[in-house]
Amino acid sequence: MNNIYKQILTLTILLTSLFCGAQTPPCAQDFAEVIIEFKVDGFPEENAWHIVDLNNDTLFSEIFTSAIPNDALVLDTICVPLNTCLNFIVTDAFADGICCEYGNGYYNLYYDGTLLVESGGDFTDKETTPFACPVGQACGSAIGLSQLGTFASNYEENWYLFSPSATGEYAISTCDESNCNTKIWIYNYCTGLDYDDGPTGAWNYAESGCLNANGLATMNTVLFEDKDYYIRIKDETGNCLPIHWSIEFLGASTGCADPTACNYDPNVQINDSASCVYEGENGCPTGPD
Repeated sequence: MNNIYKQILTLTILLTSLFCGAQTPPCAQDFAEVIIEFKVDGFPEENAWHIVDLNNDTLFSEIFTSAIPNDALVLDTICVPLNTCLNFIVTDAFADGICCEYGNGYYNLYYDGTLLVESGGDFTDKETTPFACPVGQACGSAIGLSQLGTFASNYEENWYLFSPSATGEYAISTCDESNCNTKIWIYNYCTGLDYDDGPTGAWNYAESGCLNANGLATMNTVLFEDKDYYIRIKDETGNCLPIHWSIEFLGASTGCADPTACNYDPNVQINDSASCVYEGENGCPTGPD
């Protein structure tokens, strides 16, 4: 984000005070009003919130200090660009959230008068929630998949919501692409998801695996019937739109179901005893996990 844009955003901040009920001027055209209602806990100097864009540039933040009364309710009103996917991040320096051991903190975020983010404050060091995102640009606005098949992404990074109709092994692949550098993630939750461009927070993650295709990702993973999974597809080059990817059902999962083996997999449906590796054998030098 260039400096001029940051300055424009900074100038759009509309300051309010504790327990504020004062009228504020409306946001400029192409901006939306965001109201943040934040109740700090018994140690407000540990609490903070930040609004960042998808490039991790911080647009707004509020870092509380000990000058704030314990358990105070703080209101902030800001203006954010329309049609811009943003992350609302709440942090606690002591990693005990803002509720409920040392106070009963909580926070709400209203976007153009609609409550979009609501939290009881029970987390550890950080809670992240996307908002105002166009369809497909965040887990909270993920594109629902009603069937298996091949798909084409709309953005350099796309999110999809998939609920399998059967438990088993699924293949997710970008191997048919070219001149791309793709990654695939699967997450099994969205609200409060803490993620990065590595495996953090992921149920499964792949950045390679396609034969004769460096930089393209594929994975086989066990998914469970009627569970919600958030699939994230990204091209690191930024020059590969649309990204074509596929998901297919491979059947019941197979593997080692012997809990004494070091490659024991509790999720397999069909036991393949020949695949089990035991203590002292190559690949299992220290015994079972």
